[in-house]
Amino acid sequence: MDASPSGCNPACKTCNKSSVAGRDSFQCKDRIANFCQRSCNKAV
Repeated sequence: MDASPSGCNPACKTCNKSSVAGRDSFQCKDRIANFCQRSCNKAV
């Protein structure tokens, strides 16, 4: 599972937002490895 501070890839169907130490983190829960590694976009 990959996390990004800016949002999930638009193709991600299940994007969860969480806050850790006051910082937002978006994690794609789809079962695709390294989904956010290169192509995460800001959440809409």
